[in-house]
Amino acid sequence: MTVFFKRLESFTLIWALFFIVLPALFPQSVMSAEPYSGPLSIRLKYLFGFDGSVSGKPLAWVDQILVDNERGEVYLLDKSNRRIVVADFAGVYLYQIKFSDANLTSPSAIELDPRNGDIYVAEPGRVAQLSYIGVYKSDVNLSRISDKDKLNIQSIRLVPDAAGKGGTLYIGEGGKGRLIVINLNGDVIKEFGRAQGIGYNVKDIYVDNDNIAFIDPTSFVILRFGHDGALKKQFGTLSSLLGGFSMPSGLYVDGGARRIYVVDVNRMMVIVFDWDGNPLYEFGGPQIFSWPRAVAVDKNGHIYVADNSGTIRVFEVVEVKNIIVEEPPPIALPPAPQEPPQVVAPEPIPAPPPIVKDEVEKMVETEAKLLPVYFDTGSTSIKKALRDALDKNAEWLNKNPDVSVNVRGYADMRGSDKFNLELSNKRAKAVMKYLVSKGVDAKRMKVVSFGREMTINPNEETLAMSRRVDFFVVKQDRP
Repeated sequence: MTVFFKRLESFTLIWALFFIVLPALFPQSVMSAEPYSGPLSIRLKYLFGFDGSVSGKPLAWVDQILVDNERGEVYLLDKSNRRIVVADFAGVYLYQIKFSDANLTSPSAIELDPRNGDIYVAEPGRVAQLSYIGVYKSDVNLSRISDKDKLNIQSIRLVPDAAGKGGTLYIGEGGKGRLIVINLNGDVIKEFGRAQGIGYNVKDIYVDNDNIAFIDPTSFVILRFGHDGALKKQFGTLSSLLGGFSMPSGLYVDGGARRIYVVDVNRMMVIVFDWDGNPLYEFGGPQIFSWPRAVAVDKNGHIYVADNSGTIRVFEVVEVKNIIVEEPPPIALPPAPQEPPQVVAPEPIPAPPPIVKDEVEKMVETEAKLLPVYFDTGSTSIKKALRDALDKNAEWLNKNPDVSVNVRGYADMRGSDKFNLELSNKRAKAVMKYLVSKGVDAKRMKVVSFGREMTINPNEETLAMSRRVDFFVVKQDRP
């Protein structure tokens, strides 16, 4: 293992020297950009992590994270364990698709058809179509692609047509460096390549009405094209500073927010750019990630990151606005008032009493959560001082019988994953048992154990906040 890392360091140094010289020989074109006001100030919030261990084995090194916003699910390409793992947005394991059961050998990328949930899986020389649950259906016809026998597919993107029957498949190839566009019948629509400025790799394709974007990891660049093949934007800097690349491995584009997320293995960072390639912020480092490889963002703005720890970590980023308060102009003092005549004021009309909502109802409305409870280190005992919070939760649940909740257990970052997963599970079950004793139907509650929660700045206060059970309202059918 030591020899491997020494070779990797030598390889990285060679590439670094090469790409320091390369821009001087082949300068990039300068593209016009929208006004850029500089990097953003952010507050990073770690939400939770999950490792898929309830599937029978933990996740290994996940190569791709695919978000299905329609169904609230994430697909994880767990190549080391030769499977695709499906979880919900809360990290709860749903099912897995084993490569051997789906006629797959060595997938390089996955894509979804949002209309029916079919899964398209790219391998170096083919694209297979699976059903929603992973049953093999057929292969996409690639026979009309030039040099079909030399294909080395790295990524795919499916764009359904307006009629809802067919679609367009964008295929990113390595080696020759091609972007191939076909319909689902196999007819070739267009092909981009070296003539349009594509290098050696076309990875993590994004497509909208006006743009085609992807990353070329070995050239340290992100490229954005029009559908006519014209290069609109190219950016990427070999650097360890904000916005710089060292060994980029994955790309995710949030088209609605016009944000571009890049995960860099060597810097162990998630780097976020605006649509024109200006760096907005980044987060990570060896204290948080171990060789991160894939990134994705769901419709709630939650950022999913996979590294070689086998844990998918989920973050929320809050932009901190700098509010400038201007001093009001001085107010001239009025002349001294004259003695007013004595006037008997009418009896004031009392205001109606305010509608007071209890703290549980407020929390449900604002965060879809109930009051959390916290535990001592290594303990599953519910402290007497915190039973009041659980009593309030039970009272609210009994008043709202159509609501179901996830009872979510956590532990702090100290100790092994196995120990903390069991500990967080026992904490959640202890809380659920207490609520049942207060009249809450057990069928309305589902225990979810997340294990240890990684803390960015570990201290006694933040570790104590991790030793908790909280409640997420997952169903609310009240009129």
